[in-house]
Amino acid sequence: LLAHKPKTEYEAQLQAALLRSNNQINLQNETLRAMQAQNILQNWYAKEIRGQLEYKEEKANAKKSTRLHVDGRAKLLTSDEFTTLVEQASTKKAEEAAE
Repeated sequence: LLAHKPKTEYEAQLQAALLRSNNQINLQNETLRAMQAQNILQNWYAKEIRGQLEYKEEKANAKKSTRLHVDGRAKLLTSDEFTTLVEQASTKKAEEAAE
């Protein structure tokens, strides 16, 4: 349609409008491609950062020590109640490590 030579003024106006529309569509397509490329890069970056954060969290969790009955009061470390808590905590920790 754009290669056809217009015979009337109206056809010339229609061709000009069609040309403007085609240019606008091409510009929108270029913008869309740029946005898709940006989205791909952002997803890649977010995946990398998420992996680094998970590694840091796992490393921090491994360093945490287990505290039993932290209520600010003194405990008799040889009492039956405390030794039972220690055994339960170590069993729980072993089960979590096995998973």
